[in-house]
Order: sequence, then structure tokens, then C-alpha cells
Amino acid sequence: MSYSASFQPGMEDLNPDLTVKNRSLLRYCEDTAGFHTDSLGDGLLQLNSTGQAWILMAWYMEVFKRPQYGDTLTVATWPRQMAKVHAWRDFRICDGEGSLLAEATSKWIVVEGENHRVVRIPERMRMLYPEEPGGALSQWRPERVTLPVNRGRKAEVIIPRSRTDLLGHMHNLCYLDLAEDALPEKIGQPGSFPHVSMVFKSELKAGEKAVCSCEQVDGQFRITLCHDDDLCAQVCLW
Repeated sequence: MSYSASFQPGMEDLNPDLTVKNRSLLRYCEDTAGFHTDSLGDGLLQLNSTGQAWILMAWYMEVFKRPQYGDTLTVATWPRQMAKVHAWRDFRICDGEGSLLAEATSKWIVVEGENHRVVRIPERMRMLYPEEPGGALSQWRPERVTLPVNRGRKAEVIIPRSRTDLLGHMHNLCYLDLAEDALPEKIGQPGSFPHVSMVFKSELKAGEKAVCSCEQVDGQFRITLCHDDDLCAQVCLW
């Protein structure tokens, strides 16, 4: 069963031209998914009792018409598919009149809260989230994350505590922040790319040093984030 939530973009959500940033659109999607789990008794308030949490492994979003300041946005989400250890969830973002603005899809796994060990999706979760037909992006699959061919532009940053989430690692949308910071200065509005993909391999924690390498391949900006030469994530913008 799908779930919907409404959002009113604020100042923090805006590009210089008063359109809504990609980061904010993905945050609306993420929050809607969280509200959905809350409504089914499988959300943050139950984390201590269940000992299990959903962890995001990949994002992909296409923006067809960029929302603007003053728009009221409705985000709908639904589970599309559940395999043994991962699940797919789709999203649709519409304006107040029901016109489609953007779509997104995401891949998730379930981990034990204390040790972050990946587990099979429990039967209780399968019962809570019956599968529904996928959206227009249901055929998307994340590419294999590899080290950059020629390291290109590089930037280093120490992960501050303010970027970490309730599980103690850097929040997934902060990877997009670091990727946009690594783009060439000529990119005037890095939050306005119509296509965004993010694939996560390992977590970054507060105090760790992340190295961001940016290269342009086949019309895409690919930003790879590493820690101690271990791949953490790759963000593609085009």
C-alpha cells in the first residue's frame, strides 16, 4: 500500500534561482519512507524493540520539472520488490495539482542495530510491505562502484559529528553534499542536475577523513568517496 506526505520547501531547500535542490527532494522521499514505516509500527520508535533497521544502499532520481519555492509537493512511496536480503522502494513527487515533477527509486537492506550485521529481511517485514507495481525507474540498477580512472579533482574532508545520523555514521544525503562540493567551480547550481545516482559501499564515521575524487565520464560527473583507500560511495550527476 502506498503512503503519501506533503512538503512546503523552505529557504534551506533552494538553489539561487529559487528552485528546489536535489538534496531536498531526496530528503522529502527519505522522510516519506520513514513516515510510512512509522505508520506500520516498524519505524524509529520501534528500533529499540525490534533491534533492526532499514539501511539505504542506493538512490536514483530523475527530475522532469524542477519544483520552485512556494510549491506544495506531495511525495508518494511504495515497496516494489523484496528479495532475500534487499528491498526496492519507489517514489513519485507531484505538485499541488497532481502534475508529475520527479521520480526516484531506492535499494535497502536490513541490519542489526547493535553490530550493523546484514540479515535476511524478516517475515514480519514482508507481511507489512506487500509488493506493488514499480514506477518508471523500476528497471534501474546501480552500477558497480570502482575507483576513478584518473583521480581528477581531489578534495579531502574530516567528517564532523554534525553529519552523522542516529546509527553513528554519515547520513546518506551528506554524501551528496560532499560530491557537490567536489564539482568544478563553473557548475553554478550543483543541486540542479536532472539525474542523480548514489551507491553506498561502506560507512563513514565522525572524525574519519574522506577523499573525494571527481572525474567526468561520458557526460557524467562521477564523484568517488574513499576512506583509507577503501571505497565508501560513488555519486553520479548528469
